[in-house]
Order: sequence, then structure tokens, then C-alpha cells
Amino acid sequence: MEISSKQLEGEYRSVGLFVENAKTYIQLATGALLLSVTFSQGMTGQTDLPLNERSLWVPWLSWLLAILAGATYQYCAAKYLEALELKNCSLFYGRAKPIGVLRHWTQNPYQLYAALLIFFYGGTIWFGGAAVYRFIYQGSAALS
Repeated sequence: MEISSKQLEGEYRSVGLFVENAKTYIQLATGALLLSVTFSQGMTGQTDLPLNERSLWVPWLSWLLAILAGATYQYCAAKYLEALELKNCSLFYGRAKPIGVLRHWTQNPYQLYAALLIFFYGGTIWFGGAAVYRFIYQGSAALS
């Protein structure tokens, strides 16, 4: 089944917006990683990497997974659009098939985008909760 030019344009426009948004989340997750280290160092007075802060491990892992999901989403979204072009017979040169383990997501890239959001916001909420707990805990300890 061939796709109309108008439908293809719509897919490019829509997927392009999500790819741009994924770039923003990747940058935010990277910044959050750096900010969390600076925040922890400021709270504890340590100058080295706060690896002993177990409350940071969940957000770090979440943000790293968000970065990975975002980068993988960008690849899979490009392969998704490429598959539409192939279906439409509008590619001049043949392309390499998607990487085997990613074939499912080249047909459903939105699942990776959803994972990106879940990991980013999950890490952010966990970090925020840990920070609030730390402020309350340290604040009450300083008052006693």
C-alpha cells in the first residue's frame, strides 16, 4: 500500500517534533546527572563523586536509561521514516536493515519515547523526593 505525499509529510512533521523533543530530554537528563552530583556535594561537603549516596543511584540509573532510550528512539524514528519511504518507493538507494534487536522499535518508536519519559520523570521525582527528605532530615537534626 502506497502512502500519499501528504501522509508522508505529516509523518515527517510529527516524528520530527518528537525527535527534537527527545533531544531536549537527553540534554535535560545529562544536566540532571551533573546537577545531582553538585547538589550532593553541596549537601555533604564532599568534593569527590558521591557514590556512597544510595539515594542518588535510582535517579542516576533512570537518567542514564532516559539518555539511552532517547538516543535509541532517534535511530528507530529515522528507520521508521525510512521504512515509510521504502513502502512509498521514494528512496533511490537501498538502505541497511535496522539492527536486529531494534527491529520491533523501528516499527513502534513511540514505545521508546514513552520509556524516555518514564525514566526521565521517574528519576526526577525520585531525586526530588530524596532531596526533600534530606532537607527535612538535616533540618530537624540541625534544630535538635
